[in-house]
Amino acid sequence: MNNLEAFLNRLIELKNEEEITDFCRKYLIHGTPYIFNNRENEYYEFRKKIANQFNIAFYEIYITGSAKLGFSLFKQKPFDYDSDIDVAIVSPQLYEKMLEPIYDYQMELRKARKSITVTELKQYHSFLEYNCHRLDSPR
Repeated sequence: MNNLEAFLNRLIELKNEEEITDFCRKYLIHGTPYIFNNRENEYYEFRKKIANQFNIAFYEIYITGSAKLGFSLFKQKPFDYDSDIDVAIVSPQLYEKMLEPIYDYQMELRKARKSITVTELKQYHSFLEYNCHRLDSPR
């Protein structure tokens, strides 16, 4: 599916959950992203480089958004040089690896073996405010 209008028209025609699931798998998850159209080897190398950086499998790396589809559903415009490349990593192994030190730190805080400074607390709240604002704001 190569343009926004065709994508949206097809989406409207979907009749049940199975069709929606198949549509999402086919167009949002499976296949070579628009940005790597006719460059499958480069796509593989791109994923492999990220996978090696995080020590995970290459198939746990996905490109999403306009770089995947060739157009932005949100901005309703074609992918262009001003567009970003959204990369999703779906890795239980990496998730556990990243979560473990956070969990350990939280447990130390709960047991009062660690404390945080006022500056760290402000940074934490600033981080939360920034990310919550980003989620609530249109892009």
